[in-house]
Amino acid sequence: LGPFDAAIGATWFYFAEADTEALEGALSLGYSVGDLVDLGFFTAYDETAEGWYFEVNVSKSIALTDCLSLGLAGGVSYGDGYYGVNGWNHAYATAGLSYALTETATLDFYVGGNFTLDELEALGEDDDLHGGVSVTVGF
Repeated sequence: LGPFDAAIGATWFYFAEADTEALEGALSLGYSVGDLVDLGFFTAYDETAEGWYFEVNVSKSIALTDCLSLGLAGGVSYGDGYYGVNGWNHAYATAGLSYALTETATLDFYVGGNFTLDELEALGEDDDLHGGVSVTVGF
C-alpha cells in the first residue's frame, strides 16, 4: 500500500492469576513519512470489558551498522469503557537495539517506560519501567 500499512486481527488473553480471559478485536494503521518517522494508530474492542482502547504512536529506526539498528518509539492511549478507564490511559516511550543474526533471525534488546495518565492514575496504577530480550525467526 505504498507508505501505508494496515492490519486487522484478534487476540485472546488468559490471565492465570485471576483465572479469567478476554477477547479483543483490533485494527492498526500505519503511515511512513519518508525516511523521517513512522506514524501509527491502533484501536481494539474488548468484548469482556465492553470497551474501546485507542493509541497513537510515532517511531523511528536508525541503522547504526549493517547488522545493528536503534529503535525509538513513543505514544499515548485513551480508553472508552476499557476496564474502568474513560479518558487518557497512559503514555509510553521505548528504546531498543536490534541485531540481525542472519537474514531471518534477529536478537532484540529494549527498555521502556509506561507513564500513567488521568484515568489510569485515578485507578491507583503506577508508572513502570520495563525491559526485555527476544529472538525473532522468520520462515
